[in-house]
Amino acid sequence: MSDGLGLLQTVALSKLSHRCHRYNMLYHDAFRFTAPHGEHQCIVTELLGFSLDYVRKLREYRVMQPSTVKCVARQILMTLEYPHEECGIIHAGRATF
Repeated sequence: MSDGLGLLQTVALSKLSHRCHRYNMLYHDAFRFTAPHGEHQCIVTELLGFSLDYVRKLREYRVMQPSTVKCVARQILMTLEYPHEECGIIHAGRATF
């Protein structure tokens, strides 16, 4: 099992009633398959929307309203709060401990 899969499973199975749980990516399943270039692990999650960068580039002047930035920043912080408080997971840039 990969570290990423283990973290997703931990977050998915922890306290679902936490106020920030809904901001985390929903994990559905995982499976492995063998292809011509080796064995691969696939992780099935909810369908995600557009990236913030993509949405920003849709705007003619590429400037986002402060209210939008504030809303997104709040949601990011809430996304990090749940695994930290309920699962003991600390996100540290690209590495997670």
